[in-house]
Amino acid sequence: MLSPMSVLERAFQIASEGECRNWEHVVTALKREGYEDIDQHFSGALIKDQINKRCAQAL
Repeated sequence: MLSPMSVLERAFQIASEGECRNWEHVVTALKREGYEDIDQHFSGALIKDQINKRCAQAL
């Protein structure tokens, strides 16, 4: 049985799919999928920057 993806693993996967423009859109997508306690993972500027870059590369 596969364990579910962590919040950050799924966030990078979503960002790579090319449908989100920035980290805020990724957070919205995670919440729609039922992930919880997301905000604690996105409290730092570095992770937001990394997700934003991944989103930009995928667009």
